[in-house]
Amino acid sequence: MGNADLSAAGTYTITAKTIYPSDPNNANDSFLPAVNVTTVLPQGFTYLQDFNIPGAPPGITGNMSYNTGFAPFHGTASSGGMFYNLWTNLPNRRFTATLPKLGNLNVVSEISFDYRIVNAAGYANPGGTATTLGTGDSINVMISTDCGASFVTLFAINNFTHLTANTFKNILLPLGSFAGKTAIIKFEGYWGAGNYFVDIDNINITIPLPDDA
Repeated sequence: MGNADLSAAGTYTITAKTIYPSDPNNANDSFLPAVNVTTVLPQGFTYLQDFNIPGAPPGITGNMSYNTGFAPFHGTASSGGMFYNLWTNLPNRRFTATLPKLGNLNVVSEISFDYRIVNAAGYANPGGTATTLGTGDSINVMISTDCGASFVTLFAINNFTHLTANTFKNILLPLGSFAGKTAIIKFEGYWGAGNYFVDIDNINITIPLPDDA
């Protein structure tokens, strides 16, 4: 019997087994169903992801891309970033990026991130050609408080809310209305027209300790 380090946020599958050397049938070794244990980030924790370590960050799931140490870079100040090329090709009309589960939010919790949307043709960072979003183009910031069974939209970046520019814009969203609940944040993008990159960087989720902590 050993010890397992479950301190990192994520879901762990634990299976208990009995092993008899004289029994070659390994299929009947497990005497209990597998148990899933989810570790959440504790209160008083700030989740910060700047994507400056090459490759996919631990704990983020979905189909978005990440800089691997080679240009072009998709983050602020030509740093690493999380990105996706939305265009007409059927598999490329939607992206998701789901963050690790967070501990109990409180009334002053908030999420901020930087984003920009630029055309794929002649892509450059900094620079490039700013994309004008059309009907059906949408990048949604979503939250779940039931372990991912359902999500509601916190904010939608679309042809009404997007400021067309080839520079990064910071978005700050309060999470106080979800105080006392654990949460999962998800980014979800939908293609409507055009061929463009969505660049996201510097995701920062704060869960400050209460004043009397």
